[in-house]
Amino acid sequence: YSQPFNLVEYTRFDSSLGLLKDLDRQFVYGKGFSVRKSAEGTATAQYIYVGHGINDSLHFLMKDKVVILNQTRSDITSIPYYRKITLQQILSAGAVAVLSVMPDGYDFGNTRVKGESRSSYDLLVLNIDSCLLPYFIPSRLIDEYSPEDIYNSPYISDTGDVVKISVEKEQNVIHTGNVTGLKAGESEDYIVIGAHHDH
Repeated sequence: YSQPFNLVEYTRFDSSLGLLKDLDRQFVYGKGFSVRKSAEGTATAQYIYVGHGINDSLHFLMKDKVVILNQTRSDITSIPYYRKITLQQILSAGAVAVLSVMPDGYDFGNTRVKGESRSSYDLLVLNIDSCLLPYFIPSRLIDEYSPEDIYNSPYISDTGDVVKISVEKEQNVIHTGNVTGLKAGESEDYIVIGAHHDH
């Protein structure tokens, strides 16, 4: 007996990230940023820098914006858990996308994900290198502002400073199946061999 199904061998993302200021700046996919799990689509919007998180009373500021989330700072371990913002909170606030700053050593060159990459949230989510932050955020916010400062006063870009994002994904699908069978032996004992390729 054969149970047919489609197996996603890998998911490959293609994405673009641009910063529209005085001059358009395009970043290189696979070098300064990449995608692991994300919805598909496009967005062009102002951005807000929330560090590791902002006060609940300020979540409305994320509506219709690209949220830059930075949890790579060395002092992040001293921040109470309840102050760290989640993707669900960002989505509930009405944000259109997230730029998540990744720690040193993150592999941005791997643009292919093994298996099927599903996003639990209807958000465009890009992982970016910390070296890109100065293009978006004044240096003083990165170097001098404490998490407490950002928690109470997040940075919002000027009206003309917008981020343009697109995310597409391609999946390599294999048509295969689980096989069940019985081969008679010389005794009444059974040896069971099993493998489920679809989970």
